[in-house]
Amino acid sequence: MRPTMPRFLSALCICVCLTASQVLAGGAIRIAVKERATVHGEKVLLGEIARFQPADGERVRRMKRLEVASSPPPGRTATLSDRFLMYRLYAELKREEGIKVKIPKQLLVERECVTIGVGQQKRIFRQYVLEHASWPPEKIHFERIRVAYPIRLPSGRVDWEVRGPARVRAGDLSVVVVFRVDGVPQRKISLSGRISVDQCVVKAARALRAGTVLTAGDLFTVTERRIRPSGNVFGSSEVLVGMRITRGLRAGEPVTKQMVEPVPLVLKGRRVLIKAENEQIRITTFGKALQDGARGDQIRVVNLSSGKEIHATVKGPGQVEVFF
Repeated sequence: MRPTMPRFLSALCICVCLTASQVLAGGAIRIAVKERATVHGEKVLLGEIARFQPADGERVRRMKRLEVASSPPPGRTATLSDRFLMYRLYAELKREEGIKVKIPKQLLVERECVTIGVGQQKRIFRQYVLEHASWPPEKIHFERIRVAYPIRLPSGRVDWEVRGPARVRAGDLSVVVVFRVDGVPQRKISLSGRISVDQCVVKAARALRAGTVLTAGDLFTVTERRIRPSGNVFGSSEVLVGMRITRGLRAGEPVTKQMVEPVPLVLKGRRVLIKAENEQIRITTFGKALQDGARGDQIRVVNLSSGKEIHATVKGPGQVEVFF
């Protein structure tokens, strides 16, 4: 003998075929399932997809919490058929009394989401660079930023953590962003980009021979955008004025630290004035330099009065100083 459908469900299915609504049973609580509804969590709750009359009460609140189905992914939609809804509601409400239910032919369920678009992802990358770079923001340029497609997260309070180097350098950079919703990690994406910076570079204004003592007219300063800024060039011509180049320079060639040296104020073999002093006494005498020396250099000097060799600090042209 073919098994019969439960009387409750059988009557419901007959009503579906005949009309656009279904009646589970007469009673004091009326439930009308919507044709379209938006849900928030991972489960479709009856209270999110249906209207209740009366709208409140202990039984109503309990029925509103009933789980009907799993929600679609954030930002996506799913269609629930009348047959599926009938079976689910019968399973959940078969012990209830005094209930009337209306079910549409189908229910379109959309899950609420928070969208992190391409623009916001780029802002996250830029902000991280600006906070972790050692250059002023106005000198930083973003040659390119590669981001993920727009991502959809469950609705809630969204925050994120960017994982990358503590100190950002120019060139290529990749970071990982972990998005959290209400404190719970939800998605992890990679962002990457190329960074350049403005760097001031001092160059030769004309061709210069080796041994030339630099003047302000021999130099000019330009600002260049560089992927890999050099730490071997000068950013200001002021520190170079009065220094001597060790090799010839072409016009427009950057001046590097290996190309210059201080001009000796004391020359090897030349006579120097030696000053020796402490808090109580000051003595001056003459000596002979045994080495070239620029200002601040320590060189060997022979005291011409005593014939002794001493170490002295170059203080000016032809002058050295000894502290005792």
